[in-house]
Amino acid sequence: MPPMCTPSRRPALPAALLLLLGCQGSLAGRAADGGVGPGQLVPATVTSVLVPPRVAPGEEVVLVVRGRHEDGCTRFERFETDRRDAVIDVTVWAVRRFADCAEGRVPFEARLSLGGLSPGVYTVRVGDTFESTVAVAEPSQLGTACGQSDPVAVERVRLPPPPWPEGSARIELTGHLPTLCHTLEPVDVVAEAGLVRIRATGAACGDPACPEGPQPVALAVEAGPLGTTGRWRVEVNDAAHGDIEVVGASACAFSPLAVDYVEVPAMAEGGLPLRYAGRLPSSCAAIDPLSVRVLPEMGRIEVEVPVRECGSACTPGPRRVEETTRIEAVPPGRYQVTVGGIPAPEAVEVLPDGACRTTELPEASVAGAYVASGLDPPEAAGQPLDIVVSGTFSDACSFGATARGEVAGGRIDLHLEATVCDASCAGPPASFVAVYARPGGLPA
Repeated sequence: MPPMCTPSRRPALPAALLLLLGCQGSLAGRAADGGVGPGQLVPATVTSVLVPPRVAPGEEVVLVVRGRHEDGCTRFERFETDRRDAVIDVTVWAVRRFADCAEGRVPFEARLSLGGLSPGVYTVRVGDTFESTVAVAEPSQLGTACGQSDPVAVERVRLPPPPWPEGSARIELTGHLPTLCHTLEPVDVVAEAGLVRIRATGAACGDPACPEGPQPVALAVEAGPLGTTGRWRVEVNDAAHGDIEVVGASACAFSPLAVDYVEVPAMAEGGLPLRYAGRLPSSCAAIDPLSVRVLPEMGRIEVEVPVRECGSACTPGPRRVEETTRIEAVPPGRYQVTVGGIPAPEAVEVLPDGACRTTELPEASVAGAYVASGLDPPEAAGQPLDIVVSGTFSDACSFGATARGEVAGGRIDLHLEATVCDASCAGPPASFVAVYARPGGLPA
């Protein structure tokens, strides 16, 4: 794999990759030296991670990572991946430069493509906070012909704060099914006579020669209405998992959430994805359904987050909560969004359904590429590989750059994709950083 554009002794990109992307000698190997230009390399603040639960072998796993910078001097820099057996650790790096900074938090979104995963179940950990699983299996093994049902092996049950009579209770379950070929069946919930019974099962579907599991399961169910005050015992698959205390409405206090963070995308299609964070007053407090006012003629969306606090056996003191939701059926237009009186840092352009599509970025969009790890003989084969590509979108209506790769015949062919929307977008095109990662490294 001959190197090209090699600055001194730093790792070089393989020739096949450089033929596709071009070469910026000043960028190659930057991460290997730890140098990032003027400024400081710091872990980025991540607020959410989206991971697909299942993919077929050869299909790339694309992580969507969202976060925030504490000021305008900080920007997303790159991902770094490390794989140990079936565990993939991802570190998100940002660069803080020393300059006059615009105050206020700045949201960011970045995408990481993981390629070359063989069949199995993988744990993806981003920083110290987010952990998800992804199953890699042949499509024939994930078919629709289902056989026997097996109960979910329950590992943890999270019960809600006390509701009031006639209210419902959100119960969260985590556990696993025996194999990747099991499909979760509809969950049966019965609430009567002081007892909440939950039956969670999965049916074995597809090819019986399925990769061995376990297949992780995470779900939430609504139990109710719980019509009487007192304690309701909770059983999941015939095992007891604690009690829910139902209190009278007079025992509840109501207040708005103390919101301190609001995040919306620059553009949205059909509806509005919304992320917010704040502080609940105690362990007994819970968020009720949102109150949303969409005011197209004023270009505003106003959201209030009501909080109820019921019961007396509570852990005092504030408890931080972060929530993600989506406001549907928002008329097209540009909106300033406030949650609990706190405005989002930037306005959002809501587009009609079908206004956005995925397209391949032209080669002229690429400013440079460098290897953050791997490709360092004699340890290149099987070692984690990260290739970082940076550049500028061709217009202001493009976002969400993703690097996808194909490895064959001694070549790495990278293709950059982005989401582009049919809209009138103000301002200059944004810059992007996309990372192609192969946690399992390259073949020998």
